[in-house]
Amino acid sequence: MTKFAGKYAFHLRVRVHPFHVLRINKMLSVGAFGKPFGTCARVSIGQDLLSVRCKDNTREALRRAKFKFPVWHAWKPLNGSSKMSRDCLLHFQGP
Repeated sequence: MTKFAGKYAFHLRVRVHPFHVLRINKMLSVGAFGKPFGTCARVSIGQDLLSVRCKDNTREALRRAKFKFPVWHAWKPLNGSSKMSRDCLLHFQGP
């Protein structure tokens, strides 16, 4: 994203964080639950993973970056991290 859009052309917010601990249960592991193996994020269907606040000309950089994630992608034309669309926000701001 920085390569195509520039360093100060966007604001990226990660919506999910890896708090869930994965455990491995080998034959001689300590305790009933095993040893901590790693962390992951539990994600529901339709949950937002990333929020990007950017201009319209940085959309090409987002299109190129979406191939790095093995999930279905959807674009929502919202204003940054809020629930309001860009057109609705411009209507409230006035001329």
